[in-house]
Amino acid sequence: MRSYIRKLTRAFTCSFGITSMVQAAGPPRYMLAVRPEMAVPVVAVGASGMLNADPLPLPAPEPVPPPRLIAVDDRIAIRTEQLRPEVKQRLVRAAERLPEGVSLIVTSAYRTREEQAALTPTFGVKARPGTSTHEVGRGIDLNTLVDGERISPREQHAVIGEALSAEGFRWLGSSDPVHYSIPAWVLNRRPEEDRSLALPTLDEVLPSTDVDGPLSVE
Repeated sequence: MRSYIRKLTRAFTCSFGITSMVQAAGPPRYMLAVRPEMAVPVVAVGASGMLNADPLPLPAPEPVPPPRLIAVDDRIAIRTEQLRPEVKQRLVRAAERLPEGVSLIVTSAYRTREEQAALTPTFGVKARPGTSTHEVGRGIDLNTLVDGERISPREQHAVIGEALSAEGFRWLGSSDPVHYSIPAWVLNRRPEEDRSLALPTLDEVLPSTDVDGPLSVE
């Protein structure tokens, strides 16, 4: 073993400018000391004769962008499933049209007439019970994330309006900036296959989200 270490030392001295070899305390373990100007990792030689170099640091993982379509909570995820099938599919296609890094948060979807009557609106606008597009599965309320940060609902139409309009959604306007709906005449007369969206919720996607101001949740 000692003969092997001497040969190994001579080889490393020639190649890497090693100046000394010392035995460390404890079990047989030899450290090869390298001159400072020779920029190589410190190498440890164990009793087995194996060389172990310091591992290189692993690169930081790439951040995973949030999904394009998110429900604000479990209840709204269920209510989104109760939208008209074609409305759901148009919503999915609109989300796919969004610019990179932009996600939609569904904060309200289908409502019963009783829920519409009891609703306290975030922006002071509420349709009379029996007249809301939410009650017939054609209306949704949305908030928007850009690169994981929520933007003001009064500014979001400039970011998401074009994608939603391309799929038939109409914006109610600045009086209720979160509301989008599809007119009945836009929808196909033929029933469309109902497909589950299985939306993730906001706390699953961004558990530490600190939104700026209240979300327009029912």
